[in-house]
Amino acid sequence: MRDFTIDLCEKNEREQLIQGEPSSYSYVPYMEAHFKIGCSALNKAGIFKQSCKGGISYFEGMSFEVEFKKSDSPFLFDVIYFRYKLNNERYIETSFGIDWQERTFGAQPYFVCDKTGKRVKHLLVVEGLLRTRHQLPKMHYYSEHESVLDRDFRAARKIRRRFNKDTAIFSPMLLMTKPDNIHYKTWDKWCFKELSYFNRIFVKQAEFLDKLERGIFE
Repeated sequence: MRDFTIDLCEKNEREQLIQGEPSSYSYVPYMEAHFKIGCSALNKAGIFKQSCKGGISYFEGMSFEVEFKKSDSPFLFDVIYFRYKLNNERYIETSFGIDWQERTFGAQPYFVCDKTGKRVKHLLVVEGLLRTRHQLPKMHYYSEHESVLDRDFRAARKIRRRFNKDTAIFSPMLLMTKPDNIHYKTWDKWCFKELSYFNRIFVKQAEFLDKLERGIFE
């Protein structure tokens, strides 16, 4: 799925490379299928400072040059620039507005989507392109296409992973051994919460088998 390379572009290379974006790219319509650049992570790294320049890298073959410019006007968004080289032949420079929203724990930055004007927390790296969710057609989360039974399975597995238990749904967690580093009261709370999902899964499976049997033999 990731057949591209992203790297920093030297200043003396920029005039020789083609600027712009590829005309076609591989598209997978799920958020989880792409790498993300988080606005909160950039803020913690100190990128959002006055005229700050820096770089971010995820692994070998994916790194970006980042520059942040604070707006002098209270009516204009701050701007963050991303510069990088795609597949060692194309220089790309793209920018996004930064909107600060007051929250109970302080002002939080958000990327501003150029297409819809909506605030988003993440930029998606879609085959070498930086985009918001709203700039891509029908971009969804996997969970939006889950059935009710799938959601119960996922919720039960999430609780089991919290305590490093087997995620296979064969028996309730209440019958398993309590970890040493947790109080009995807390353990019972999570066990009964997991048991509620376990019972719902069992009831739905029983209903499905009953409908299947009546459909075959009636």
